[in-house]
Amino acid sequence: MSFLSDLFKKKEKPRTRQDMEASLTVVDGEKRYTVTSRGTLARVFKRTRMPKDEERKTLTEVFDLMASVPQGKKLLEEVAQAGYEICFESFKGDCFGSMNGCKKKVMLSTGSHENVAGMAITLFHEMTHAVQNERSNGMLGDDRARYVLADQFKFSRAAEAAACTEEAKFTYQIKDRYPEVEKFAEGFPMYPAFKAEMEKSGDMTKAGKAAFEAWYGFKNYQESYEEDHVQNAVYSLKSDTVSKKNKLTKTISSEDVLQKVFVSDDIRQSISAEYLTSKEAFSISQDAVRKMDKAVAALDKKDKDTSMHSMFLLGTDKTYSAVHEQSKGDACSKKAVKTAAQADKAKQAAFIQAQKRAAQR
Repeated sequence: MSFLSDLFKKKEKPRTRQDMEASLTVVDGEKRYTVTSRGTLARVFKRTRMPKDEERKTLTEVFDLMASVPQGKKLLEEVAQAGYEICFESFKGDCFGSMNGCKKKVMLSTGSHENVAGMAITLFHEMTHAVQNERSNGMLGDDRARYVLADQFKFSRAAEAAACTEEAKFTYQIKDRYPEVEKFAEGFPMYPAFKAEMEKSGDMTKAGKAAFEAWYGFKNYQESYEEDHVQNAVYSLKSDTVSKKNKLTKTISSEDVLQKVFVSDDIRQSISAEYLTSKEAFSISQDAVRKMDKAVAALDKKDKDTSMHSMFLLGTDKTYSAVHEQSKGDACSKKAVKTAAQADKAKQAAFIQAQKRAAQR
């Protein structure tokens, strides 16, 4: 059988860890794409080749390391059962890894990592996203378009915060065997928050809660992920415009969000559902709302999705809707004051003219 026929022949989806290892393909060549919120993997996977023996060995080592932790072994089994395949990006790319729920592929940029332990941590993170996507019936893929915009934001943020929390937990569990993993993890606030709580109380549950909340307080992530989530939301809206279907109508409760985004049940139970709609976790910039409002306005239907107006306006204690209404009220008040001042000025001018006419008589 030729190389090309072997590469592109129809394969059965993985169902076990061994199947997932056998599914490995590799992307070679120079960087020819830009990482965006959509479409990147679709372009990458068109340029794949079969793996070399040392690349298969690397994947086995990564899987062995993940499976050395009970939660990692469980994660591998669940992702394999869902039919996900693995792809290596052999050159140094724009990201450490990614997950494509529509194509059921998890990509690991081996060229961007210095060691197997780092690869295992990234793969743990991305496989957590795969599980989240499966448990939510595609909320990290195209099926997010069925949900109102505010809930898309709530789920996407919680999914990333939970994946970072699970990653921090895994990093802490292997740090004694692989101390080099902390060097990278400590550059983000989630792991230091997790580690600090573990050193303070030794309670994995409390440590997970600290890491989860630290994600929402990280300004760099707040800004970059908001931009990414706005792109996804606008894509959903444009898709709605093309299909003319009444999407963006479903809602998801905060309790269900937590149920679907966490792999670790103990950590999930420590997070309050109310936190997901708090000022800390449910704020949005004015620019983001305006971009979505513009996309919503293009929809050909009467009922417009304004759910994002219920989110807190970034940097305030009020919802976007409340701040917007207050601004309108302030504008009306200013207009009324200006109108009254103009009227008084006109009356005064009329009085002066009347006095002049009287003097001329």
